[in-house]
Amino acid sequence: MQINMCNNKLKSMPADLPESIQQISLENNSIASIPEGYFKKTPNLLSLRMPHNKLKSVAYSAFNLSKLMELHLGHNQLSKPFFVSRTLEHLYLNHNDYKDLNISLMCPSLDLGNPNMLTYIRLDNNKLRGPVDYYAYRCFPRRIFYGNQRKDNEEDSETKKYVKPKRLLCFAQCHFSLHKYNIKHLSTLIHCIAMHVNSCKCNK
Repeated sequence: MQINMCNNKLKSMPADLPESIQQISLENNSIASIPEGYFKKTPNLLSLRMPHNKLKSVAYSAFNLSKLMELHLGHNQLSKPFFVSRTLEHLYLNHNDYKDLNISLMCPSLDLGNPNMLTYIRLDNNKLRGPVDYYAYRCFPRRIFYGNQRKDNEEDSETKKYVKPKRLLCFAQCHFSLHKYNIKHLSTLIHCIAMHVNSCKCNK
């Protein structure tokens, strides 16, 4: 079951959603926040699409759902991290106001026997001040689209020095297999990442 409430000038999340709902589309509204516990009554939710809203606040555990696979929050005003469910496969945070991403808050624990399913995370057009933390590759090892970042009045020369979106995008375009190198230790993983970043050939 799915609900499409796009382009309805909504200012808050719709009330009384059915428990059986699997897909919610709320694009192009004016919703500013998602309260704690809002999705407790929708345990079967697979996909939530909310690009082009006015989201500034999302409760930390709002998306702690056991079946959620797609979360699209692009083109909003988000700046704080939230918990990412292990079942999530696609996460879109492009065109927001992130200056840094505390990956340890989004992914507080690592369980190699039960890894995160996230295969794609999009971060372009935020205000990120540095490269993605290596911890992100432990938590979300598949593909990170860093892309170009917006500038603001607070940016300084150090930001320009450390933000290297082209190189990170290059790494995202490469196929990288942990199993191939039989990686068992974090230091080996970091070395492999560095090696592949330097050897990738970007598409021109």
